[in-house]
Amino acid sequence: MSNDFSLYSFPELETERLLLGETTLQDAEAIFAIFSDPAVTQFHDLDTFTSIEEAIILIGRRAKRFEQREGIRWGIARKQDNVLIGSCGFHVNPQEDSAEVGYELVIS
Repeated sequence: MSNDFSLYSFPELETERLLLGETTLQDAEAIFAIFSDPAVTQFHDLDTFTSIEEAIILIGRRAKRFEQREGIRWGIARKQDNVLIGSCGFHVNPQEDSAEVGYELVIS
């Protein structure tokens, strides 16, 4: 499985109600709020966050995956108020010749 999905700049997507884009350090608090919820992490490959530093590390790890063309993860924000409610995306695992798609959403 090739891990070259030919994206050189992070694509932004828009639907009628949602904005999907790259998460940055300015999103750290929102990402921490999402991943500090045990209901979100229950079926995720991450432990429930207990510090903002974990969100910062996650943002960096996702950026690195994109730069290395190993995956992409969009932050999902409501268009009406630009509040981050989750993320979606995929990453490839060339060692196992596989890929994984995932998402998490917090609807309040």
